[in-house]
Amino acid sequence: MNIKFEMQRISYVWLGCALISLFFSIYLGHRFFVTKNTLMLQAKKQAQKATDNAAQELNQFIHMLKPIAQKVADTIGSKHMSKEEIVQLLKDSKPDDISGLGVAFLPYTVDPNTRLFGPYYVESQGKDTLLFIDKVYDYTKQDEKWFQSALKKGARFVEPYYGKTIKTITTEYVVPIYRTNAQGKKEAIGVVYADQSVEHLNHLLDTLFLNSKGYWGVLTKKGKYLAHPEEQLIHNQVSIFDVAKKLKNPELAQAAERILKRDPVFFEYKNEITGTPSWLFSKPLEGTTWNIIGVFDKGELDTEPKVLRHNLIAPSLPAVLFMIFLTLFIFSLFTKDHRARWWIASIIISLSLVGHIIWVWYASYAYPEFHEEKSYVVKNKGDLYDYLKKETTPVRYGIKKEDVKQFKHTDKPHTPAQQKEEALLHGYKNPRYVPTGIFVNSIQFIASNQIQLNGYVWQRFTKGVHDDIPRGITFPQASETKLTELSRITEDNVETIQWEVNTKLNQVLHFKKYPFDTKALQIQLWNRYTKQNIILIPDLSAYQLINPRSLPGIDDDTYIPGWDIMSSNFGYKQVNYTSNFGAYSVGPFGVYDAVDKSDVPELFFDVLIRRRLIDTLVSDLLPIAVIAVLLFVILLTSTQQKLGVIGSLSSVFFATIFAQIRFRSKIPEAQVVYFESFFFLMYVMLLLILIVTILKYMNLEIPFIQKKDNFFIKLAYWPVLFGLLSIITFWYLY
Repeated sequence: MNIKFEMQRISYVWLGCALISLFFSIYLGHRFFVTKNTLMLQAKKQAQKATDNAAQELNQFIHMLKPIAQKVADTIGSKHMSKEEIVQLLKDSKPDDISGLGVAFLPYTVDPNTRLFGPYYVESQGKDTLLFIDKVYDYTKQDEKWFQSALKKGARFVEPYYGKTIKTITTEYVVPIYRTNAQGKKEAIGVVYADQSVEHLNHLLDTLFLNSKGYWGVLTKKGKYLAHPEEQLIHNQVSIFDVAKKLKNPELAQAAERILKRDPVFFEYKNEITGTPSWLFSKPLEGTTWNIIGVFDKGELDTEPKVLRHNLIAPSLPAVLFMIFLTLFIFSLFTKDHRARWWIASIIISLSLVGHIIWVWYASYAYPEFHEEKSYVVKNKGDLYDYLKKETTPVRYGIKKEDVKQFKHTDKPHTPAQQKEEALLHGYKNPRYVPTGIFVNSIQFIASNQIQLNGYVWQRFTKGVHDDIPRGITFPQASETKLTELSRITEDNVETIQWEVNTKLNQVLHFKKYPFDTKALQIQLWNRYTKQNIILIPDLSAYQLINPRSLPGIDDDTYIPGWDIMSSNFGYKQVNYTSNFGAYSVGPFGVYDAVDKSDVPELFFDVLIRRRLIDTLVSDLLPIAVIAVLLFVILLTSTQQKLGVIGSLSSVFFATIFAQIRFRSKIPEAQVVYFESFFFLMYVMLLLILIVTILKYMNLEIPFIQKKDNFFIKLAYWPVLFGLLSIITFWYLY
């Protein structure tokens, strides 16, 4: 076979267009990676800065023990004090933000008739309690390292240990007490110690630093966890090396070795709680042998999914044009016409367009976008308090009225640390705030815009704060709810009520991008008492993590058929109500003291889900593909069928209608969704085949129809079909 090639003028045009398209495709692809790397670099810098800030805050929190212990030691050493005076000194010297403050005297140094004396003011069950460690054990024994190290080595932080008196792990700063004897020499008479329990450290980290992107931990000099959201790691004295062994990750163990050498470390791994790709940052805590580690979920750091999706789709457009122009260039070189060459060109162009469609599908699936209408997403306890104080302060005639009786801390904080400290100590004592939690066992769609939810909800009421608030919770979106009280437990001043809930919730869901749609299932929570604007706040202390990808409030076994659960979170949204729900008073001059629920944000618990594609592609795309193939077969055999084509097209038409009706039953919206547009495209192709067939048998002189039995129409079928599908895909999913 003699094949001849010849560069024609048009060949240069196709080659030039192909090279230009290739250039733009490479450029846009490079821009995507640059954009992604830039966003990740920014996220990395923010995470590193957050770790540094956390280390600084934690340093201040721990090192506040030093001046407190030293002052008490100096006071006791400067004069003789009675037992009662020493106890009063401890009581007056202990601030709320440390766990305990105590003193342990050597034998017979306080009273000749008293061998040991060890008063200890410590936080227990939310209040300071006076204990005496000398009643529990002999702290002067050689194996009590915290006491002996202070006498032998002076003031210092001691390695965390299990406190026999308070029965928890504690970290302490110890200071020896010196007093001048009759010979004018200083001698040690005891030890002052100020401590922070691991519960206090975890409370601090949870309140100030636990957020939607990660969590924090503290490692001792031996690598054991002193603070961590998974409390079992602390109680069981698990080390980071044990975690590395469990994860079968020797690289983590190597990183841990560097951390213990006080080297700042950056490390990527799948974290021990969620199992998701994460970044680990470490920072030494000054003045101690400990290190703080911050673990950030990389998935939560992709803060611009829309930008990344657009930048990933952009290179596919010039890439398709490159393939088309390259094909035209190659086939323009042939000097001899041949029908097979045209079919090859048609197949290559069609496959290029299919590649573009799949490319856009991948970008939409890799970087989904959830349409959330909330004005605020809960990030951590400190930020939540700031938001609540700003948005829920009562307003009258445009002036905000502070509840002075409840909010004694009226001075405006000057620093973020002071602001967070306010949240830590006082933030949730407003009587309108009711801590509320939810734990979902199962969710399922019972209609396109309705879900059935089973699980548990609970509320915590503090005596003296929530006395006037009736107990109970409602779901305003529900069409049917069964609420069964399971328990009502009162511990100290807190009453915790737990209910089992089975409810059907109406949802406002959008399906425009079906099947690449994502859903934010919103569970709105109300207190059943509407006479006042009661504000439900999420009981964040009830959750190990609030990182959305760790699925707080969702049972590990929760399964939604046809969907993947991506994340869950608490949030607030202000709803414009046009009724006061009868919550008003009437006097001689009419209505007064009406409650407007639009004034305060409503609490929502959101579950973000993404549709599984496999089931959808099989059940919805397969019928469309069969219809497209049948239409092509009808077009190929149109010459043999003659006017019988009309009957074949009628059969396919009705089959398409039935398939669309079945598809439409899944979609409640009165709009054309992405996949449904494929059916309309089938109608267009069906109509075009019918028109071409009729024109052919009308003997009109239309060259591209009459020539070679509709050859060019048959040739253009798949490129035109996939070209239109590419345009539709880009329009809906970009």
